[in-house]
Amino acid sequence: PVPEGADAVVKYEIVDVLDGDGNEGSHVSFSAPAKVGENVRSAAEEAHAGDVVMHTGEVVAPAGAGLLASAGYASVKVHAAPRVGIISLGTELVAPRNVPARGQIRDSNSSALMAEALDAGAEPVFYGIAPDDEQAIAELVHRAVQECDFVITSGGASAGDYDYVTALVRREGEVLFDRISMRPGKAITFGLLGGKPYLGLSGNPAAAYVGFEMLARPAIRKMRGFAEGARPVQQAILTHCVKKRQDRRFFDRATVSRDPETGELLVTEAKTQNSALLGTMQRSNCLLRIDEGPCELKAGDAVDVVRVDLPEGAVL
Repeated sequence: PVPEGADAVVKYEIVDVLDGDGNEGSHVSFSAPAKVGENVRSAAEEAHAGDVVMHTGEVVAPAGAGLLASAGYASVKVHAAPRVGIISLGTELVAPRNVPARGQIRDSNSSALMAEALDAGAEPVFYGIAPDDEQAIAELVHRAVQECDFVITSGGASAGDYDYVTALVRREGEVLFDRISMRPGKAITFGLLGGKPYLGLSGNPAAAYVGFEMLARPAIRKMRGFAEGARPVQQAILTHCVKKRQDRRFFDRATVSRDPETGELLVTEAKTQNSALLGTMQRSNCLLRIDEGPCELKAGDAVDVVRVDLPEGAVL
């Protein structure tokens, strides 16, 4: 508290003691004049009694945690991180630590999807690899549905002989869609099992990654209570020609950078868009979005890019 009758506080750093020990009764001088209210914090400067210091829907940032504490709240109710069950489907899959035999491949999707789920604010739970067996798949999926808030599988979502996912959801739940006009990731099943969301992604790694970005990540953020669900979208200038003959919407892996001379954002596609490859996604910072319908884009055209390297709500 400021002593009665005082209206300013002078910093010790600008005080010289003329005589005495600097305590009461001493004589001092200041190297700058004192101003009324200087170095005084008014009562209720942050908030008055009855003020709302944080509203429903606000994200509790580190500063917000301190703000709540200053108002006397050691804890508050928040949205729980949803548990997301992840299952890889395919007899050909082996764990990453294993050396694949002929006809086998390491399971890369589970690692990528677990990391994606964690980054989206979920608590990922890996339920393992299910072989191409209808009963084995059903058992793992049922267990995940019972224990999790959201279940995601990769593989077994297209039209192969061993793709049981859509049939399982249709038989025991509700299929809301089982194809989407998107590349990569056309073969996607979404539905409800036991009243919980279920997403069956393509087994192709890049397709599974893009499918997660476009569908699962916004859903997880919605479950977390975030207001912003979509990654930031910017316009950038193409550095090369792009021809598109298909009707589907494309999300091509690409890299956006800023021209050092003009300051314009430039975007360059990865050399390959093979949906089996994750390396191009690792080295990309955006997805070049090309809307439905055939088109031919030229170098210098302005296009939309989805910034997968920036958080939702980022001001560009």
